[in-house]
Amino acid sequence: FDLFTSSLPSFKTKHLTARDSNENTITSHSTMKLFTYSEAITLFSILAPVTAMAIHQGPELIAAPNRNSDFSFYCRSGKSYNKNYLMGEVRHAINLIGESRTFLIHPEPFEEVQYQISGEQWFYPLQAYYGSRDHVVFTRDAQVAGVVHLMIRDNGERYYDPCIIT
Repeated sequence: FDLFTSSLPSFKTKHLTARDSNENTITSHSTMKLFTYSEAITLFSILAPVTAMAIHQGPELIAAPNRNSDFSFYCRSGKSYNKNYLMGEVRHAINLIGESRTFLIHPEPFEEVQYQISGEQWFYPLQAYYGSRDHVVFTRDAQVAGVVHLMIRDNGERYYDPCIIT
């Protein structure tokens, strides 16, 4: 007796009618199970790895530049930002963190793109007075994590696209 296959639904496939030696009518129904135990194991062994691959492991971390080397970022805006310029903007932004500001909205904590860097991530606009939508992402200890470009979809949804480190 197999608990697994006995609990599966079955379908009636044939009605067999016969007569015994006393001329009594005997009706038999043959049934078909959906899966046998071995078929179910085979199906599970095929689907289990596929299901496991579909499990989302969280956001992908983007590599941050080495703070001891020169680097620059190239953004969709067509602009390029080198390490010296970015470090100046980061120092300025760090000085603004914690100040009571009534009209400034930056720098702000940033969680939309995750970089391989320790510490809370902040972002600050680059060349905002010139209409740029590029922002530097950094930590409070003045480490540049990356640069992102603000993108706006046709439906108005906003998201940040990481710029390419060069």
